[in-house]
Amino acid sequence: MVGTDTTSTTYAMNTTYATGTPYATDTTDPTLSGPHHTAHGAGGTHRAAYGGTGRGAAASGETAGTRRLIVLTMPEPTVRALHEGGYTLSLCHAVGCDQGGGAPLVWATIREFAATTTLAWTAETYVCTTAASVPGAAHRRGSGSPGRTRLHPVRAGQIVAAGPDAVPVPCPHPGDPAAVTVLNSTRAPYSCGLAQTPPAGGDGLPAPYCAFPLHGGHLVFLTPLPRITLAFGTRPLRPGSPAGDIVGPTVLVDLARPGPAHLGFDLHRGWSSRDNRTTALGLGALTGALIEPTG
Repeated sequence: MVGTDTTSTTYAMNTTYATGTPYATDTTDPTLSGPHHTAHGAGGTHRAAYGGTGRGAAASGETAGTRRLIVLTMPEPTVRALHEGGYTLSLCHAVGCDQGGGAPLVWATIREFAATTTLAWTAETYVCTTAASVPGAAHRRGSGSPGRTRLHPVRAGQIVAAGPDAVPVPCPHPGDPAAVTVLNSTRAPYSCGLAQTPPAGGDGLPAPYCAFPLHGGHLVFLTPLPRITLAFGTRPLRPGSPAGDIVGPTVLVDLARPGPAHLGFDLHRGWSSRDNRTTALGLGALTGALIEPTG
């Protein structure tokens, strides 16, 4: 691991909600020691239309309510250089989908970090829908006006229907048990995706991390995957920006196995870790690492 300074920053999600009602709460992990600053956040087919399982092999999705921890350590000269250079740490979240044409989005951006930075959140998934027909074009958290993203809490096996103005409404019918099913119940072209409350970098609301076309009358099957990418860079990115705009050193972390993932970063040497759940990604590999075909 790189860096041993005890100065630390903790980012923790504490509340996720869709319409103003608390949905799940969380607190900073009590096992974390040292001084902490806490930023709270917390073209488908008609196969398996209502309860069937006609999809291909599903990706291994993440379990709702699972606690996630990533501990990042850096030497003090790197921390100073990142701050002085205006660097941002961008986080992205992986997803499985049965159709193509989608795009990964920047899930969170972090500009305050220390020699030890802990990212903590809880896996609670939301469906996000928007009346914009171009994936990612309007996935910004807002009040729900046309073109703005609508959010609704969801779990695997549920169907959510996007009605007029892309307003999401849960369906009483069971869906594919391995995925979240999104149905466009209109004839208008929409886009859809998944969201979670990130550990930092937002307003405490769930942030979209992917966007796919949702054609009129069609279904999309989405599976949240327990994989996160981290990248440092100087481009002016924000949550909802296309992940393809990330050009800095990037690492993929597989959080399917319980326990915190430990990473090191040095400005000149890049990412390092003794954890076999981490993989360095080259330029152009980000989309393939974040979107897994499941059809």
